[in-house]
Amino acid sequence: MTPCYSSGALTVCTGSNVRYRARTRWHGYRRYEWVGKGTRSYRVAVMRMAKAFAEQRLVKRADVLMTADYYDPVQLCELVRR
Repeated sequence: MTPCYSSGALTVCTGSNVRYRARTRWHGYRRYEWVGKGTRSYRVAVMRMAKAFAEQRLVKRADVLMTADYYDPVQLCELVRR
């Protein structure tokens, strides 16, 4: 897994061909819906997630997934409305 970024005590290693996907889930639904296309920028994916969460009042959950070659998707952040 390359490259590795180090800032003090925190080290983050990302895989090759990393993509970030934002998705939302409506209240009462079981399945998630993708928000936009996959992007190589984590910041863009978080902005898409936050915008969809703020604009649609019936969205219960929103999160960002990171996908890379040969690895399962990893959830990086999540918003939950109570």
